[in-house]
Amino acid sequence: FASEYSADDPINKDPFYIYRNNTKLPRSYLIFRSEKLDTLEDFYNKLADDNFLNEQKVMVEDDDLKINIPGKSVKNVAINSEKSDKISLSASSDTDAVLVLTDTYYPGWTAYIDNTRTDIYYVNLTQRGLFFPKGNHDVKYIFQSASFETGKKITVIGSFILFLTVFLSSLTFPRKD
Repeated sequence: FASEYSADDPINKDPFYIYRNNTKLPRSYLIFRSEKLDTLEDFYNKLADDNFLNEQKVMVEDDDLKINIPGKSVKNVAINSEKSDKISLSASSDTDAVLVLTDTYYPGWTAYIDNTRTDIYYVNLTQRGLFFPKGNHDVKYIFQSASFETGKKITVIGSFILFLTVFLSSLTFPRKD
């Protein structure tokens, strides 16, 4: 679906287009085929391939996520709850798979499958993926940034020192009226 819009705008006479992707994947899904790509050029070549979207594959950078189970199609994952620093999912699969969360991969996120920490990998260049073992599992992504925690500690210690300095200076140098 594409629509063209051209207004009688004296500044911009060029039309612009709005596109809707009716075949998009869900925000989180299980996929059963992956392809390991070694370079950025390989990734871009794969994206340029007209058959890429029909292959139902995820592009991975790590051997731990190499998987190829033909005949299986993409399977949706239920998002149970979502906050800015925590996402809770549940999924079920009769075979091993790759669980993809299409959010941008960012350092500080940790993942747990049934409360056991697991590794998060780059998939599709910018998204988060993890190895999903067969069975029914609850998955949690939790944001635990070390730099944020360090900044919080520095702020608390700095505030305490500032309070202590003001308090001690008022005892040492009392006001004379």
